[in-house]
Amino acid sequence: KGDLVYKDESGFSFSYSKGIKVTDITPESDEYYSRLKLAKGNEFLTISVKDAKTSGYEDSSLVGAVSLAGMPAKQYAKGEKLATVAVDSGVVYLIEGLKDGGYWEDVQNTVALSFTLAEKTSSSGSAVDNAIYEEEEVIE
Repeated sequence: KGDLVYKDESGFSFSYSKGIKVTDITPESDEYYSRLKLAKGNEFLTISVKDAKTSGYEDSSLVGAVSLAGMPAKQYAKGEKLATVAVDSGVVYLIEGLKDGGYWEDVQNTVALSFTLAEKTSSSGSAVDNAIYEEEEVIE
């Protein structure tokens, strides 16, 4: 159950449970928009949003499909990891955690199902939308 909401400055948000600590671990790299660690005790899952063409999980076992902020996403199992992956316009949205058949899979599913992207707005768009155009008068 997602009791709390995390809003990232890069434009996404998600719900997570009380008792989980969210830490920003974004590397100093232009490749990453954001990288977060959700931890409880010594166990954790990560959320990465980065520029990439692939996720690195394409050769793993496909175990399911979900939607991530309206984007089609796939869930892959690789060893003891479960990954939820969506790729859109050259950006990879990746949630990686333990494949434990319980708590961490529930946390990952809560994050995935509640994951949303902020609406994209342009600062010049609002000025144009409010513009009033008047017909020019021609004097002969």
